[in-house]
Amino acid sequence: GGRGRARTCNPQLRRLMLYPVELRARSAHYRTAPQCETESMNHGAENINKEVEVKLHWRGTATEARAHIEAAGYSVSEARALQVDQLFDRGDRELRNTGQTLRLRQAANKAIVTYKGPAESSRYKEREEIEFIVDSAENVQTVLSRLGYQPRFRYEKVRTTFTNKDAAGLITLDETPIGVYLELEGPGDWIDQTAQTLGFGVEQYVTDSYAVLYRNYRAKNPTAPPDMIFNDGEQHSTLKK
Repeated sequence: GGRGRARTCNPQLRRLMLYPVELRARSAHYRTAPQCETESMNHGAENINKEVEVKLHWRGTATEARAHIEAAGYSVSEARALQVDQLFDRGDRELRNTGQTLRLRQAANKAIVTYKGPAESSRYKEREEIEFIVDSAENVQTVLSRLGYQPRFRYEKVRTTFTNKDAAGLITLDETPIGVYLELEGPGDWIDQTAQTLGFGVEQYVTDSYAVLYRNYRAKNPTAPPDMIFNDGEQHSTLKK
């Protein structure tokens, strides 16, 4: 059978689905999703929401990164906000060992549950993604606990999202405790073109998750806390920028 439409065929429209109706009404500038090409798959005809993205490590400040993105013709579509992400797994780390992710995100008075499947072999990070809003983060954590899932890695970032009316994807600017990263999410050709516009080559693509990046960071900084979180002073300072 044929694969369903790719998740990143219109990530702008997909993100609107995670917002209440009143917020979607303020975002009429988002264009209608284009028709996506389909790909064959070996295990049936179910529709697969697919995430395609890369990270880029920005060596300067977040202020400089924002100016650089805006100079490339992009403007803010989602304002800077703290995101708190909690990963869950079983005691034997079943999900981590099989390349899967179960995440609860809290941001801007919303709670979003996300499942990510194993990544495909590619120069981009390509994987199935399913996400949905929930009314109560506490209830989700209770249900997961009953099912044997425990809180594992927690990570925080302050994220700003950028787009323009002609873009096929999104740029996010992440201010994290271990540095500033850009994420490009969209079709592969758009990622390549946009990365080049921003001054990055394919050899600079980062496909590791923040969990992997932080494990690598802790290997070099063994006194770092187990979770990638801001201390109170850092968080206050970051959100005030």
